[in-house]
Amino acid sequence: MRAAGAAFLQVLRPGTAYLLIRSVRKLTRRFDVDLWPDAKLKKALPIVEALETALTELEETVLPQFAAGSGNASAPGAAVARLVKKIETDVPRLEQLLPHDPVPVDLVRTIWSWAHLSSSRGQRVVILEEAHTLQDAARNAMLKLLEEPPENTLFILTSTRRSAIIPTVRSRVRAYEVGERPKEVQREVQRRIFRSDAPEDTLRDFFRQQSASDGLDWQDLGRRLVDALATQQATHQIELELRDMIGAVSPRHGAEYFLEALEEEIGYRLRRADAAPDIPRETLFRWAPIIHRYWGRIESRNMNPAAVVSALILAFRTAMERP
Repeated sequence: MRAAGAAFLQVLRPGTAYLLIRSVRKLTRRFDVDLWPDAKLKKALPIVEALETALTELEETVLPQFAAGSGNASAPGAAVARLVKKIETDVPRLEQLLPHDPVPVDLVRTIWSWAHLSSSRGQRVVILEEAHTLQDAARNAMLKLLEEPPENTLFILTSTRRSAIIPTVRSRVRAYEVGERPKEVQREVQRRIFRSDAPEDTLRDFFRQQSASDGLDWQDLGRRLVDALATQQATHQIELELRDMIGAVSPRHGAEYFLEALEEEIGYRLRRADAAPDIPRETLFRWAPIIHRYWGRIESRNMNPAAVVSALILAFRTAMERP
């Protein structure tokens, strides 16, 4: 969303406007009133309504300029800048309310009821991202739903780890492989879509850099953590900062950004013997697989990201104490 907002303010045109609107609505749709009980939406709904109001005003204020044939709008006025600022403020607040378990079992059961009751009202589409993270109860409920799919309902399950989806689920879906775009294509997306003058090698790098531009410097935090461990200093303050940073984006994405930065820092110190004089190379070699193991706890077991990162830091200390 941050990248979409920056692109829109830089170049006001239909494409960037729709990019911003779509990116925000992708988030607000996760809090659909048809799928969540009122108790779980109590805190989220006021923010969702505020975002929808801002998007509606944006559509009614800016997009008509393009419909009138003006092509690109001029530089953003105060009203447009205010709307984007409001969106940028509310989106992180809403992201913090995303359930840790992205698809709990009660949500799958609600999807079953919603899909059957609404099947007569035309085509319905349900998108489940990272389907391999479904826990046992939700996975079994989803399996039953796929065994008896309602009419006029299309289920799309996405995953970055196809092998982690149980065979009984895979056997009931049609698989499509979507490969990663070549790096030159990803850089072109950054340049043409997000209007980035200095595109990163990959879109993942680009989005992580966007969070860094908001003051969330993952590389610096990873470097400070390694330095603190090397000199046997307390890491409490670093962990508090890390929790705040993770919460500023989303727990899952924040943990991913940090672990990637930590992995890069360890790789750098392994390549430079003088970069880690206080840490034996054997310790750095022990740390690398710990990162992958603890990321698996988040990705596959759906454990709380902040708690997993704290446990990882403790595991790092333990690895340093080994002879």
